[in-house]
Amino acid sequence: MSIENILSRLAKVKKTGREYKAICPVHQGNTENLYLRQAEDGKVLINCFSCGATGMEIVESLGLSVSELFPPDS
Repeated sequence: MSIENILSRLAKVKKTGREYKAICPVHQGNTENLYLRQAEDGKVLINCFSCGATGMEIVESLGLSVSELFPPDS
């Protein structure tokens, strides 16, 4: 698990401080409304501020397991 695996499957990824912005794969808009960051405990936090898609919906739409959102020992 790492945020890099998720980021590698997203379009128009931009780093903004501690967060990343990208195109939401759920609604596939043309603006970077998807925000991602890795929390201190290792969890990957994801939210689309346009369509409201959650981390679970995002990773599933990318063909990834929900386990990608959590550190290996959780």
